[in-house]
Amino acid sequence: MLVRIACLLIGLSGPGCLRADDPPPALGIGVVPLQPEERCRKGLALVEPSADPRAVAEGLQLLGEAAATGYLPAYAHLGQIHAEGRGVPRDAEQALGAWARGGTLGDPTCQAWLGWAYNGGLPGRTNLPEAREWFRRSADHGNAYARTELGKMLEYGLGGERDLPAAAKLYGMAASQGNPDAQCRLGWMFLTGTGVKLDPEVAYGLFQTSAEQGWARGQGNLGFMFRQGIHVPRDPGKAVEWFRRSAEQGDVSSQMALGCMLLRGEAGSVSGVEGRRWIEAAGAQGNDEARFLLGTSLVFGPLPREEPQGRAILLELGEKGHFGAWLVLAHLAWKQGRREEAKQFLEKANGLDSSRAEVFRFQPGILESLRFDLPGPVPFHAVLAEEARRHPAYAQALKLILKDDAKAAKEVVGLLEKAWADGIAAAALQLGIAYDLGRGVRRDGPRARSYIQASAEKGWPEAMFYLAELHTQGRLVPRDPSKAELWMKRAADAGLPEALRRLRRPSTP
Repeated sequence: MLVRIACLLIGLSGPGCLRADDPPPALGIGVVPLQPEERCRKGLALVEPSADPRAVAEGLQLLGEAAATGYLPAYAHLGQIHAEGRGVPRDAEQALGAWARGGTLGDPTCQAWLGWAYNGGLPGRTNLPEAREWFRRSADHGNAYARTELGKMLEYGLGGERDLPAAAKLYGMAASQGNPDAQCRLGWMFLTGTGVKLDPEVAYGLFQTSAEQGWARGQGNLGFMFRQGIHVPRDPGKAVEWFRRSAEQGDVSSQMALGCMLLRGEAGSVSGVEGRRWIEAAGAQGNDEARFLLGTSLVFGPLPREEPQGRAILLELGEKGHFGAWLVLAHLAWKQGRREEAKQFLEKANGLDSSRAEVFRFQPGILESLRFDLPGPVPFHAVLAEEARRHPAYAQALKLILKDDAKAAKEVVGLLEKAWADGIAAAALQLGIAYDLGRGVRRDGPRARSYIQASAEKGWPEAMFYLAELHTQGRLVPRDPSKAELWMKRAADAGLPEALRRLRRPSTP
């Protein structure tokens, strides 16, 4: 009966709710009515800790009375109780009904909850345009959470048009209210020059403010700046410190970065045990790139070699569609003399018929360099036999590359330069990689960038992908998400499997 009374008071209906013709509840003669805010507080106190149905019912009655007398925050609490199933069965309809009543009456918290519900918070109720509208209403009332969430929807174009300047403005308002998520997101926009003028100093200040509030992503971004030496002197020790704080809160990117730094000994001594623990922690959260890193590290080092386990991890990833896993397995099989198996792995990676997959390019040196980078698939692609047939020097370079002979690296560069002089775009990418990694030549970043850019502009899909990754990481070229997206789309349009797979991933705030 008491649950039905609460339902009537907040204008809901459903099983167990009071009928319209039921008599109103008696409050009792001589009882001094509680103020609405006090009713709400007392009702929450009864519901929160209690598994006693009578106490829960009494708490719901008090919350319903508070809502009915004009205390709008009570609607937000009632909706949350039904959404989370606190003392009552989960009931999305009751939750939405409570929030809708409060939101329609102008309560910004209810409006924010409705935005959350329609933004995927309640299973089966996703409606992004509706979410965007409720977040807008709440943001207009000054709700910092709603401003942040609406900023995300504008930044990623969810539920409507993308509007980066408007997103930055909303993040700025929420950041000034102390919202650490908004501070972190606005900081990243300043760090990358997305929607605002590039300003690493402002970015650092926002990350620091966010991190000091305990926000994991803000702590991880500080770690990133100290690791890369952006705006601050490069300091691997401080990077590890900030990454560890973030990783301990479960941030996957920080777990990956911390694991990589410990395995490489970037802050001093190598720590394989702790490094592996953090990489496995990221993998346990479903991060395939962490499992890829673990698999390659078990096969090639620096972790103690456990090739069977590493191969098993890579095979599992390959079956799930991980492009780089098939290529690592192909490389391993090739080095161990299992040529047919290597070709089969490469065919799986590229979807090629065996008749076309006669000559393959695989750069073990790139794998060695990328194995400890931040998460990201290895940008490899099989080279068609027809490309090698076009130029004898390029065909000879491929044969030497497949032998994985460091002594031949200088000869490979010479052959590639001849091929590029005759317009072989794939050779330009290989030259760029050689200058990037210092294979056969002295490392030369500007020259590496020039070759990779030229290869991409000449239409070579792998170069487009590689250039997209460089713009994402801010390595060799300025960090530029817009250019990264452009080159990734061009690689996908050219049919590169990994680019197609990358673009199929939904954007997540």
